[in-house]
Amino acid sequence: MRLLRRDSDGKYCLKQFSGKNAKDVPFYAILSHTWGADGQEVTFNDLTDDTSSYTHKEGYRKLEFCQQQAAQDGLSYFWIDTCCIDKSSSTELHRSLNSMFRWYQGAARCYVYLADVSVKGDPEEDEEAWKLAFEKSRWFTRGWTLQELLAPPSVVFYSQEAKRLGDKHSLEQTIHEITQIPIKALQGTPLSYFSVKERRSWAANRQTTEEEDEAYCLQGIFDVCVPLMYGSGRAKTMAKLDWEIAHSEKSGEEQDVVTIGGASWKDLQTLDNRQLKELDSKLVEFSIWFLKEINIHTVDTMSAEAGRKLQALLESMGVSYYDETNRLRGRYQTWRQPWAEYEARNLPDLGRMLGYLGNRWWWANGQSDLVTGIIAARTLVELMIWRGIW
Repeated sequence: MRLLRRDSDGKYCLKQFSGKNAKDVPFYAILSHTWGADGQEVTFNDLTDDTSSYTHKEGYRKLEFCQQQAAQDGLSYFWIDTCCIDKSSSTELHRSLNSMFRWYQGAARCYVYLADVSVKGDPEEDEEAWKLAFEKSRWFTRGWTLQELLAPPSVVFYSQEAKRLGDKHSLEQTIHEITQIPIKALQGTPLSYFSVKERRSWAANRQTTEEEDEAYCLQGIFDVCVPLMYGSGRAKTMAKLDWEIAHSEKSGEEQDVVTIGGASWKDLQTLDNRQLKELDSKLVEFSIWFLKEINIHTVDTMSAEAGRKLQALLESMGVSYYDETNRLRGRYQTWRQPWAEYEARNLPDLGRMLGYLGNRWWWANGQSDLVTGIIAARTLVELMIWRGIW
């Protein structure tokens, strides 16, 4: 994986994370957008060729936007598909397409830049002025943006003037109405919870520039890998996608889930109605503790306690608890701690928990045990959504 950063002299540079340093990938932001006219995006060659001048390109605005927004959020590194992949290498392109869902999933923030949505005033005060353009944005019609909407835990939408319109949580009802994607999927419920037929319906009206990309853009949605076969046509690549889905252990039948957060789905399925009601009660009690006990000054201590409490809760119900996401890693980018959403007592409990999760990259500091609390929070959110409590 390559990430971008801006040096102190203002120059953009790429850093490769592979081999021995692959595990050292820092927390990063990622851009979601629709490609502009041919020749107007900043490319990998632009950044690696010292003689290249690319500041005149229309896509440079998106590069500047992503860097500046990442810096505001305390992130030094960011990723953009137009210039972080060497598309002249078929091997790298294939590897990148197979990794794309995971890269978006691992981003601390995903910024959606809507080039066809303009806001002149304050977006919060004049929502009607941009809402119609938002609903009709080309971004919602493209194949690749489906996974870019679903994979990242934190997705924030911006106008062409870089004004914040809202995030995946605050706009979930509008996004649901535009896309027909269930709100539970937008809130982070594992995609394997939804049937193959339902997931296919989310992409039914989306388009891609290359016909083969209709299959490639769905690899992450179904957690499969399709061999790179550009030039073979849509029918052949879709047939290969169908084959991979049919032969994947992860596709299964409807409601086939391996885990919900860190909780074993196999064990959860054994609970009868009485036990499920008991589980509901315990989860509500745990959520009250979680939202009451978090102190921004002792979050590392609380993190370990949250993990212990949730593990004990689930094991008392006969449900195994473990972490297999292996995604949350990194180091401090800044001391800044934006806890506004968590501390906003007027927000629903789900909103506050998502605010807690949204700040996770501020915590991975040295030996502090913070991932434990993040996994516990993610598991709580997914279980509460699954049970229909949130």
